[in-house]
Amino acid sequence: MRRFAIAASGAGAIALVFSTPAFAAGTWTATNAGPVTATSSNISFQDVTAGITANCTSGSAAGSVIASGSWPSGTAASLTSLSTSGCSGAGITFNLTANISAGSPWSLKITGPTSGGITPGSINGASVHATALGGLCSLDADGPGGANSHTGVINGSYNNNGTLTATGSTNIKLYNVSWGCLGIVKNGDVATLTGTFAVTGAGGVPVITAV
Repeated sequence: MRRFAIAASGAGAIALVFSTPAFAAGTWTATNAGPVTATSSNISFQDVTAGITANCTSGSAAGSVIASGSWPSGTAASLTSLSTSGCSGAGITFNLTANISAGSPWSLKITGPTSGGITPGSINGASVHATALGGLCSLDADGPGGANSHTGVINGSYNNNGTLTATGSTNIKLYNVSWGCLGIVKNGDVATLTGTFAVTGAGGVPVITAV
């Protein structure tokens, strides 16, 4: 039996905690599939080890929802661009840049069946570059493959009301931390990304049904 619970999370995000049998697999269909855009006002990037959080006041993204496929192997949606602004924390202004290109999009994978209009999933290929202090401090955040390896995975869910929620990661760390960061953050620090996005397509809000 699949269990889930909703609880408050940082930066105003809604965390979806779920458990799914390891052998679970199925198919999905999506209405209003195709190109989509998304906006956010509560993206949060955190160095968990150092206890430093950069909250961003706005973000925008673009991508595409796939009409049907098999989960968990198939890509249900691709994220081809992500930008943020107004990111600050601990009295420092940060610039966050998502490492996304045509050849290296972030992808949304479905990890369980839809329940109550909510489909659990993960955002794969996450990779971020950040700068602060006028560029003196710079770093990369990625998965176990290292900087720019696009191996970061962010857990989350999609609600058929058009809300994509990123609830955080367990495999992202910091790399290439420059001397200008003054030891405040360090290579190997555990990092995570959370937030919510309002998603819409040309034909309306995408509706995903995974069984």
